[in-house]
Amino acid sequence: MMLIEEILINDEYWMIVKSTLGIEKEGGQEKYLGLPESFGRRKKDVFTLIVDRIRQRSIKYSSRFLSSAGKLTMLKSVLSAIPTYAIAKEQGGLGFREIQSFNDSLLAKISWRIFQNPSCLLSKILIGKYCKFQDFLHVPIKTSTSHGWRGILIGRDLLVHQLGRAIGDGQTTSLWNDPWLSLSTPLRPTGPPRSSDKDLLVSDILLDHSREWNREKISEILPFHLEEIQALRPSRNGASDSFIWLPTKSREYSVKSGYHLAMELKETQNLQQPQPKVNWNADIWQIKASPKMKVFLWKIVQEALPLGENLLNRGIMENPCCVHCGDLETTEHLFFHCSFAQEVWKLAPFSISIDPLLIQSFTSTLPIAKTWICLPPTGVGSGTLFPWIVWALWKTRNQLIFEERTFTPAETMIKATVEAKEWQLAQLGINVIKKIYIPNSRTRDPPNTIDCFTDGSWTEEHRIGGLGWIFTRATGERLDQGQEAERFVSSPLMAEALAIRSALNHALEIGIACIHLKSDAQVLIRAISSQEQISEIYGILFDINALASMFTSISFSFISRSENSLADSLAKDAKSRLVALISQRDPLVFVAGNV
Repeated sequence: MMLIEEILINDEYWMIVKSTLGIEKEGGQEKYLGLPESFGRRKKDVFTLIVDRIRQRSIKYSSRFLSSAGKLTMLKSVLSAIPTYAIAKEQGGLGFREIQSFNDSLLAKISWRIFQNPSCLLSKILIGKYCKFQDFLHVPIKTSTSHGWRGILIGRDLLVHQLGRAIGDGQTTSLWNDPWLSLSTPLRPTGPPRSSDKDLLVSDILLDHSREWNREKISEILPFHLEEIQALRPSRNGASDSFIWLPTKSREYSVKSGYHLAMELKETQNLQQPQPKVNWNADIWQIKASPKMKVFLWKIVQEALPLGENLLNRGIMENPCCVHCGDLETTEHLFFHCSFAQEVWKLAPFSISIDPLLIQSFTSTLPIAKTWICLPPTGVGSGTLFPWIVWALWKTRNQLIFEERTFTPAETMIKATVEAKEWQLAQLGINVIKKIYIPNSRTRDPPNTIDCFTDGSWTEEHRIGGLGWIFTRATGERLDQGQEAERFVSSPLMAEALAIRSALNHALEIGIACIHLKSDAQVLIRAISSQEQISEIYGILFDINALASMFTSISFSFISRSENSLADSLAKDAKSRLVALISQRDPLVFVAGNV
């Protein structure tokens, strides 16, 4: 809408557009997901309202008596309601994401929609206006480009790094320019191509009659990619090629995966020295201590505490000396090397003696401190006492500076032990609620429904898949069965999918109208039932859905391996027979036929 408003249209044409498209209300001044629907080139005034909303919500909370962890929770609750976003704690953050990278990943969602639905109204308008001479994948960003379209292209540039192609009929995929060779990385054929081959499509290396790969043509054009190509399975029923997002298992774009990719790209471009290696989850966020202790440890590692050395590094000319001994106040000095800190650590109730003078780095001490076992009389249990001692040293230092109150090393250690014990006891009352899974009941099949058991067997060494299926009546009487074996099968999942496709073809050939297909491949059955796309078997899934539409009644269900032993035997037998035949000849497909 905001892009259309940049075009001058008189009232007469505007009314024609409204009546043709069935538009009853005019928008543009409203908000969608908290943001204005349209805006011009001056965006500062529009988005100032969002900043004001954050400020107004945050000042409603009284933060005077909140700890650092409490303020962090308050800030997240305020911002998440608007919403705003956060960087993962395992990456050294507090939960607030890098906003520019996250914004790019959100924009990529619109770009993904254009890739996946080029026939929708939004795609038609944008592509019709901006992609007259180049397609959406290659159109450049011009200086005169509107703000909205510029953002969409930023999202597109993020997608391109991990965009792949799932082959259906191969008619819309360039043989040389599109990343279609792999389902894990955006891999293209290596060139340069011959002048007569540079405009070929993937469909040009498929056999016309069977829609299988043309081995002779592949060996002529792409000899080094023969094995990779044969591991891909095109559709036999004319599925269109589709863009896929390689980082996710579903091959659908998600903001989370896009954000991770944006951060990875940003890190590779960052030339600054990396920070000290810290296992943030194991050493800080997952230790048995209160959130306040975890945030405190995070501040120490990130040099966010107002210690003398940190203040000097920031140009704050305060007294950088230790309040206990007068030396330069560094992290290691205050918590380990100071004479006061040494006395406190000598009183620590650990099963081993701790010499703080041997500690050279606070960061390197974090994983070691988790192994310091407290003696039973302390009552701390399996929890760690290390963060509580460090916190007590920090509080003692602050009370001496701001309140002129002094504490002895013994009082400091007692305070650390008491607070740790109190927190451990408070955790005993927390109940853990477990989720209970209740399976959905399935509607009954028609009386004349035939049960079909399918299974696939696979060998990684030979990349051979054995397929087996059995048709039975409701009484258990065996109606028919079949088995096949195929080469260039890339995984057990592909073998299971090929078995279902072959079984459905066989069922249609013998005139079965109502069928209940059962398989022990849970992932595959879930994908078929939910119409979920799996890029590895994209074409096969399309064929299965196309075949399923030809039955009067069809249902799919998951069964255990013990219930599928007969189909499993047929699949293994077909596989073994083809493996034996390989030593004598080199068939593409061995069909044992119906038994």
